[in-house]
Amino acid sequence: MFQIKKSVAMFFFLSAFCLTLNAQPKWINGFTNRIAGENIEYHSCHPEANLALLIRCFNDKDYIEWNTDTIASNYKNKFVAFAWIAGYSVATSTSPHKFYLYINDNLLFEFNTAPNQEQKDWQLSLEDGSNLHFKFINVDAVDDFFGYMVLTIPSNLLDGLNYARIKIKGDGTNSKDWYMTMQYPLVPKTRINPEKVITKDSSGNLLQRVKVSVDHFDSPKTVKIISERDTLSSELELGMNDYYLNFFAPKISTETTIDINIAGLTKSYTTIINPAREITFYLIPHAHVDIGYTDLQTEVEKKHWNNYEKAIGYSKESAKYGKDAVFKWNVEVLWAVKSYLENFPEKKEEFYEAVKNGWIGLDADYANVMTALCRPEELYRLVGYSNELEKEIGIKIESSMISDIPGYTWGIVQAFADNGIKYFSVGTNEFDRIGNTLKTWGDKPFYWTSPSGKDKILIWLAGKGYSWFHHWRLTRDDISPLAKYLDELDENNYPYDLVHVRYNIGGDNGFPDSNLSEFVKEWNDSHITPKFKIATNTQMFKDFEAKYAGVIPTYTGDFTPYWEDGAGSTAKETAINRNTAELLNQLEILYTLFNRRNFPKKEFDEAWKYVLLFSEHTWGAWNSISDPEIKFVTGQWKIKKSYVVKADSIARKLLRGLMSSDEMNKVVDNFYVYNSSSWQRSDIIKIPESVKIIGTTVIDEEGNLVPTQILTNGDLVFTAKNVPPFGFKGYKIVKDKNGNDKKSPLINYTLSNNHYTLSFNEENSAINFLGKTGDNFNYVDMNNRLGLNEFIHTGKNAENPIYTKGGKIIGYENGPVIKSILIKSDAEGCNDLLQEVTLFNDLDKIEIVNTIDKKKEYDKENIRFAFPLNVRNAVSRIDLAWAVIQPEKDQLIGSNKNYFTAQRWVDISNNNNGFTLSTIEAPFVEFGGMNAEAWMSSPDKEWFSNTSSSSLCYSWAMNNSWHTNFKASQEGVVSFKYSIQAHSQFDYLSAYKFGVESSQPLHIIYNDDTVKKYYQTIELDSTSSLVITMMKPSEDGNLMVRIFNPTDKTDSSNIRVGTNEYLLYLSSGDEEEKEQIGNKITLNPFEVVTLKIKEKLN
Repeated sequence: MFQIKKSVAMFFFLSAFCLTLNAQPKWINGFTNRIAGENIEYHSCHPEANLALLIRCFNDKDYIEWNTDTIASNYKNKFVAFAWIAGYSVATSTSPHKFYLYINDNLLFEFNTAPNQEQKDWQLSLEDGSNLHFKFINVDAVDDFFGYMVLTIPSNLLDGLNYARIKIKGDGTNSKDWYMTMQYPLVPKTRINPEKVITKDSSGNLLQRVKVSVDHFDSPKTVKIISERDTLSSELELGMNDYYLNFFAPKISTETTIDINIAGLTKSYTTIINPAREITFYLIPHAHVDIGYTDLQTEVEKKHWNNYEKAIGYSKESAKYGKDAVFKWNVEVLWAVKSYLENFPEKKEEFYEAVKNGWIGLDADYANVMTALCRPEELYRLVGYSNELEKEIGIKIESSMISDIPGYTWGIVQAFADNGIKYFSVGTNEFDRIGNTLKTWGDKPFYWTSPSGKDKILIWLAGKGYSWFHHWRLTRDDISPLAKYLDELDENNYPYDLVHVRYNIGGDNGFPDSNLSEFVKEWNDSHITPKFKIATNTQMFKDFEAKYAGVIPTYTGDFTPYWEDGAGSTAKETAINRNTAELLNQLEILYTLFNRRNFPKKEFDEAWKYVLLFSEHTWGAWNSISDPEIKFVTGQWKIKKSYVVKADSIARKLLRGLMSSDEMNKVVDNFYVYNSSSWQRSDIIKIPESVKIIGTTVIDEEGNLVPTQILTNGDLVFTAKNVPPFGFKGYKIVKDKNGNDKKSPLINYTLSNNHYTLSFNEENSAINFLGKTGDNFNYVDMNNRLGLNEFIHTGKNAENPIYTKGGKIIGYENGPVIKSILIKSDAEGCNDLLQEVTLFNDLDKIEIVNTIDKKKEYDKENIRFAFPLNVRNAVSRIDLAWAVIQPEKDQLIGSNKNYFTAQRWVDISNNNNGFTLSTIEAPFVEFGGMNAEAWMSSPDKEWFSNTSSSSLCYSWAMNNSWHTNFKASQEGVVSFKYSIQAHSQFDYLSAYKFGVESSQPLHIIYNDDTVKKYYQTIELDSTSSLVITMMKPSEDGNLMVRIFNPTDKTDSSNIRVGTNEYLLYLSSGDEEEKEQIGNKITLNPFEVVTLKIKEKLN
């Protein structure tokens, strides 16, 4: 039995267009090679034509140009016709536009495109017989047009050449509307593809289909296809002609022959039909939530609101189709769900009912964030709203979805597991900067264990990513791509009988497919395999785990992400957001300690929301790089930037709120220094010149005179020593001047105190000697041409490095508290470069602040600071959220090995000495070389598949590396602060504390004695390695704390809370009381636990 489907190329000339049969020229292949224009990977009306030349209507200088095939030397016809595959924007068009077609630089045709164009086939003719004909074949997934363009011209227009050079320009109207020519030569070809698709005929026979595809690029010709079962006659038209033949499904591999006769010429083709196993595709319908990119963020939100309502309607309509075909919708993230429920409270009941029915699948993440950018506590807040929804609806949310983004920081496992998230569905981008992610882990589900090894989640990277159906639809296209996928699964020895498939149509921020349920029902009724099942994310995972839990492999390590570097295109805002997240973490602790009964939960929730929205992966518009100044682009960035501003503003207001309002403007004569950490701390305190103080002499609460120093800018600084854990220390200011503000002269380009000695290279302002005072060992690698903290400006992929030359000391401090040097240099790409290096007389650290006044630049560029260290046989360690890794050793295969996104610090050390660098504002680091963009060096260059430790570290501070989404340029003043500590043997706890102390400073509250009477204490053993990382009130008024072991050794601690008796419970993000424990806790290396602490009632 034959089934015939001419799915793509039905090409008939209209009678008004046709030349006489004798005069009609043969179509010549209209594309052989590119001359000029933008390359883009894109779909078309031909499944193998996936590379295009793209021209938009941005400006009239841009064009695409290519050569046609050559004409035979004996060609004598008066006319010659060239054919190629073409497409242009219709549904995605914004307004009518013109395109101009040139032959050998001579303008020949002007053709028009328009939004929602009704005329699909069209042609233009000239008096000399020239004709341009677009033959429509199909619309793509977003309803733009694709087909064949046929250009017929008098042969004499070729000016004696045996080929044509074709050029197309847009109308230069600053529009994104487009035309593309597919870079696919039209060459006759026949393919025989047995497919693992089985049906059953009326007699009960199992039939397996074979697809016959014939590419035909000539005038219509007859075709006869002959198999062992039947004979088919048809007519070949221009393009790909598809035919389907059914054979008895074999139980073993079976060879068969198919004869194809075209216009009297027969060729025989032998193929092997392999048995097909039964398999089910679990379709996960969703729209990828880009908060921006395709539209302004406010419009995107409305699109997803509309999707929820459409989806519920489709579910109701399809309820009659049975459980596998009932429509379901996965929200992907909860950002738009939250605003939908807030804006339409009258629709809550219907939405909640749809969730309970299994029609709407809720996934835990608030947004598609770039996880390595998130601070440790931020990862918990990522799923915080899911805990609220669980309680409100009365369900459990057990799955997470992330789309587009390749790579995920290891600590996400801990945050998910602690919040009851068991399953992690990943749909990466199919190709764009994904490195080795998809080819390594696509369709290889595994249990991913946490850094402590105690928790795990089941993660599955969909083998076709999230966007496979951006190019086609099950409900209106042939399923051959899916049949090919079945072959790929078998070739890769795929061991399971169900497959995770993201069904995402309409592009990013797309829409539900109203025909999906009907398609699934009809297909399943008529096919044995494959079957389809429409599912929620959680349902798919539960079915899979129930069947295969015993054979799913387990892996551990960091899935080092690839896309986080885009945040380097907005270095200032990225720095602010990192610091805001740290401040919020501190303020929650301080507010809880002061008076948790009046905890401003609403304000904290709002601030964390904006922090997350900035970490969300959509930085801007799709054309942010190609057209950075248009309103569509600048409008999206304005909203994105507002998230940073709002989060910072709320945090600063909360910080001011720690002081009573009537005390804030008084002259300061006393103040308190507060420690938000669970260990005793000493650190520098700065009272800004803007604060009115009664004098400059500081006395601590024991009556000791504290050394102070007045800086050049008028700020007063001193060292607050031994501030107790979660405690405070009081100070008074008296009028007597202690004389500690006198500045001693600076000796040349050197700095020295009782901890460190530094010297600087006068030529490039870098540090060429860093040693412990009294020790001649230099921590700077003098065998490297680079100095420590040396500025480097490069183009793309570290091309054309330019270093600073010359520098001038423009300021210094030299007193009893700090010593510093401020050097101003000329730096490429910058108006100014200021580098301030500070030593602290009572603290074992060095602080560097590099301040750049950046010039606006659209050409690709990078700015780095080098840290070449004299540490032989070095081991590199990188601080992550809830983990510490060594490059390669602690990474999953397929991870990013070109650069890393550090949390608070990196360390380079051996068994004798080392160097901890706290990267406070600039998270991206490279080891061994400027490798982040090495994959860009040539078209065939791939991302690194392995890496290693190195004593050479670069802080990759700024870039405009991307081609979409992120910022094309940045300008203005931005500072990058680094803290450095040289040490002997590496110690995990010391590094952890150093990182936290560098990013979470001690805080001052002026003139307010009232806080003392509210203050609550909580303590761990001072000898323990365990630390408390979070403290806040629970919903029921009790106390929630998070405890972490940041070392590689198991450790314990007693927990003491105030003076009253308390009960301790193991808990989680949902604040449930899982198990009562005693007042002592033991944690494995890198283990995290969340506790609920309740006051014991008598």
